[in-house]
Amino acid sequence: MTTPRTLVAAFDAFLDFKAGKSVNTLRAYRNDFASIAALVSQNLDRPIEDLTVADVLDKYVLRPAFGTFATTRSRASMHRCWSTWNTFAAFLVGDDILDANPMASVEKSSQGEPPGPPKSIEPEEVETMLVQLALPDPEDVDGWRQRDLAIVLLGLLLGLRSGELSALNIGDFAPIKDDSGAMTVTVRGKGNKVRVMTAEASLIAILEIYLKSRIARFPDHVTRAKKGRSRIWSQIEEKEPLLVGADGERITRGTLQYRTKRAYRKAGIPSVRGANTHRLRHTFAITLASEGVPVNVLAGLLGHSSLNTALKYLEASGRATRAATNVNPIYNMADRISPNN
Repeated sequence: MTTPRTLVAAFDAFLDFKAGKSVNTLRAYRNDFASIAALVSQNLDRPIEDLTVADVLDKYVLRPAFGTFATTRSRASMHRCWSTWNTFAAFLVGDDILDANPMASVEKSSQGEPPGPPKSIEPEEVETMLVQLALPDPEDVDGWRQRDLAIVLLGLLLGLRSGELSALNIGDFAPIKDDSGAMTVTVRGKGNKVRVMTAEASLIAILEIYLKSRIARFPDHVTRAKKGRSRIWSQIEEKEPLLVGADGERITRGTLQYRTKRAYRKAGIPSVRGANTHRLRHTFAITLASEGVPVNVLAGLLGHSSLNTALKYLEASGRATRAATNVNPIYNMADRISPNN
């Protein structure tokens, strides 16, 4: 199905999906949707018809709305409304419109208390994780440290969603003329929106180490070199996925979550159920916000259509685009990491 761009269109698609339910159930769905959507519209000062899925399906937006709703409704009504939105969000996750269901972070009996800031990984924890990933791990018989380090750094340095990581192709990386080592990266985000980012030389160097290890594992992935591309990048067809699993096929979201969770565990970092790769994205955003990157630039880097979504990272931090990503201090850590082939 076509990815709905507005909240109303997404809910209409959800109702079509639930068309087999009773008339009373569908009416309850509509009432619960309308109640929360009206409160969100009021809080964001935007008409309901202008709200997008990205604007609304966010725990920092939904918590205050449900908190207000809870002050005038019975416990049963609150639980039913929460269940409606939970089912709606699960539908959007299943259709790859959302990365994760935000309702797990919205209390059924919330009184609208101010939500805490997004959780990022502390700098010393990031460095520990990168060092651990760069070293051989005899206990991880199914591991592929060069690829796992590439996954973690793509999340930390480009702030990619799990779906965006999985969708990356070799051809999405293009060398920058007159710039030694850096490459542009074409990212296809939610709703097929495209944004172009920059991967600096230290990240590219680690990706190239991964690609060499991939070719060693899967010699049949090699193709003839193409002009205008560095040797290692030209050895694999541009249409082929950048990240692959143990079977040589495009990596799945489940594998991304599992490998990231394992990297956390080895570094002593608490994992987040179903949102381990998204925590890398949070760390990217909060790190740049802490370095003074303007909210409009941050929103563009994250692929957010609304500045409201990006504002929470500025609040969490306490204080073009290529210049912004280049200030990321994690690049200094990446410069020191060089796993052996």
